[in-house]
Amino acid sequence: MSVVNMPGGGLSALVVGSESVPGAEDWLGLQYDPAQFQVTELRGINGFQILATHIDNLMGEVRFVAVKPTKGVVDGDVVLMVGNRLGGANFEFQVQKANLQLLDANGNSITVYNVAIGQAPPYYVKGGRG
Repeated sequence: MSVVNMPGGGLSALVVGSESVPGAEDWLGLQYDPAQFQVTELRGINGFQILATHIDNLMGEVRFVAVKPTKGVVDGDVVLMVGNRLGGANFEFQVQKANLQLLDANGNSITVYNVAIGQAPPYYVKGGRG
């Protein structure tokens, strides 16, 4: 996951997976086709640390909390999702903006931003080699 033009000194905290309806028990995170992809790990990039992770490869969903304890990131990568490509079909990762929470370097909510989630590449890497 990457950010571009983050305000307030940059992104310093990211929560993926918030209650879809206040008081409801269903939480929705980043969703994907579990027949095509299996998440094995999330890694913080550019100083971000992953504090909490929930990976559900049966349902095709991942939720996490990532923070950067020093200054924020205005532009760049913040989280790398590592996994196994299981099939060759194209599919897109999905997330609803309502299920994201972003904080800037001053601890303020970032409420104005665009969400762009990409399509999985039509190839896979095995053992670190293409």
